[in-house]
Amino acid sequence: MSNTYSLPLTPGQLNGFMKSGLDYISGLAVDSEALDELTKIEDIVELFQVGFKGSPFGKDGELYILELEAGPLVQSRKAVGPLDEDAFLGGIFEVIPFDGTGRAKAAGVETDLLWVEPARLTAGSSIWKYTADEAEPSMVAAYHGIAYGWETEEGFKAIVPSNFLGTVIKRSWGEIPCDVEVEDNKPIAVTLVAPTDPKGEEGFAQIESGLWAKRIAYTEDMEIYESQKIAKVDGVPARVLRPIRRDGETLLEVQALLPDAPYCRANGYSRYAPAVFVKAIPIEGVKAQARKATPKTWEIEEISPARADDMVDKDLTDTRAIIPDIYKLLVNAVPNGFTEITLFMQVVGNHFVFLGEYEVDGKKERLASIPTAVVHYTRQLKKNTYDADEGGFYVAKFSFDSLGTGNFGFNKSAQPSWASQVPVDEWKKDLEEFPRSAPQTPDWLIDAINGKLFKATNSNQLEEQA
Repeated sequence: MSNTYSLPLTPGQLNGFMKSGLDYISGLAVDSEALDELTKIEDIVELFQVGFKGSPFGKDGELYILELEAGPLVQSRKAVGPLDEDAFLGGIFEVIPFDGTGRAKAAGVETDLLWVEPARLTAGSSIWKYTADEAEPSMVAAYHGIAYGWETEEGFKAIVPSNFLGTVIKRSWGEIPCDVEVEDNKPIAVTLVAPTDPKGEEGFAQIESGLWAKRIAYTEDMEIYESQKIAKVDGVPARVLRPIRRDGETLLEVQALLPDAPYCRANGYSRYAPAVFVKAIPIEGVKAQARKATPKTWEIEEISPARADDMVDKDLTDTRAIIPDIYKLLVNAVPNGFTEITLFMQVVGNHFVFLGEYEVDGKKERLASIPTAVVHYTRQLKKNTYDADEGGFYVAKFSFDSLGTGNFGFNKSAQPSWASQVPVDEWKKDLEEFPRSAPQTPDWLIDAINGKLFKATNSNQLEEQA
């Protein structure tokens, strides 16, 4: 792999970079070398799997691509579903044609499809414009770091850098965003950047971008790190991006760290870009965990997607290996302080219905949504517990206490509560995958296959993915 990612930009991202000097990126990506062999916009859109209905990519014969140089704090993972060996907890879900395989294919080109975690842009990154009537793309903007920001035909445009994305340096008076200059994999200088002239330190000067900056020589005793803030926001683990002002109020902008399109949208997040879901929330009441990420090396020679330690060599045919992951996902969906979670999941073919509730402060409340990965884990459990005589289960029950102690049970014979919601073809599809013996085929199941149970209704379902 090279040391540069390519990411397709939505109109919102492009406007944020070009007009506001935005310095943050996340989303679906490929190794930039893959684009060297593609010339047609439709092929590039296909490669990124972003040609969904209403897609803004390639509209009007134009496509903008960000070339993001790898940096010590730019992390990526393979864009795969939750059962893949390269998955992080919960996997990644997006609308079709995204397929969760982690492979991008178009016009004879095949490469890894990646997901770049929320990151500050790296100096040297650039934006390229592809048009249908031009054989080669043209560069329309270059990023020069947080001090000067984006350079376009109109000059420099930089946003006030966030303390929560990218490197900061600890000074006697507090943390301040900084860029680190590197030669031969060794830091040589540090540029400190602030929106105004800091009162706690002399030597800052206002520069062309309107920000205040100070360049100092690097020394070994400097504390330089990324100050990450992680919080559970409306049932979703999220990364704090930056404070923003809206309608006279200061809010926090956060991005979901569980890129699950149906689940995020059900919990009020907006799609900013493919597999990027954001939300603005009041600062009050946000309980974020702080963690420091310290660069282990300063120069990245090639892209190296991360792998989750707890997924490596996990045996998904072992039911005991799956149940804890279901618990970890459901914990995000309920408030802190819960004492019990109960979830019933009906899975027939590709049709599923759930009923979940949790108890907190002695009161039971319904779960309005669950992470999509729970459905996929339940399907895997159905395979694990399949028996050629009895067939596969139709309903699974999960019960957990606050410590994670859980119980898992299932029903293979009794008529499920939501059997009437399942279309006939789903019953047939399920029996083809999980056949059972005639003695273990109850009358109600025969009725279901013959269409005598089905009644179209609005069920509590998640948006199904490929």
